[in-house]
Amino acid sequence: MANFRDAENRVWQVTVTVATLRRVRELASVDLAGLLDGELLDRLSSDPVLLADVLYAVCKPEADSRSVTAESFGEALAGDALDDATQALLEGLAGFFPKKRRAAAEKLIGAFRRVETKLLDAAMAKLDDPEIDARIERMISGASSTSSPDSSGSTPAP
Repeated sequence: MANFRDAENRVWQVTVTVATLRRVRELASVDLAGLLDGELLDRLSSDPVLLADVLYAVCKPEADSRSVTAESFGEALAGDALDDATQALLEGLAGFFPKKRRAAAEKLIGAFRRVETKLLDAAMAKLDDPEIDARIERMISGASSTSSPDSSGSTPAP
């Protein structure tokens, strides 16, 4: 069983069972059993609202016992808490599957993490490129040299 701590410092248990899959399907319109097709990971990683809806559906029995609404649950998912919740969901999902499918799920999750890391590293490398600062400087100096005040009296009136 995986767990995560939200931004309100509440600890949530992530247990994935058939009942959990049914609840997520009904409340978030997502089929968690489709993890192995690869598209689910892309959808969840690119849509934090969908991810929060799925996590809330997974944690709903616990949320109900604590009187936590979907809105307040989502309010507490940001930054590191969102990352930790994603990790817990993926661990819970992988643990749900029988042995052979679990191995495939774990391999898919590992590959997804490697790709995500490489994409973030590439983005950081682009942002660290000195050419970005040079472009900014050219934009600033170009904007200041081309913008001159309107002439007040150089055009004669008809």
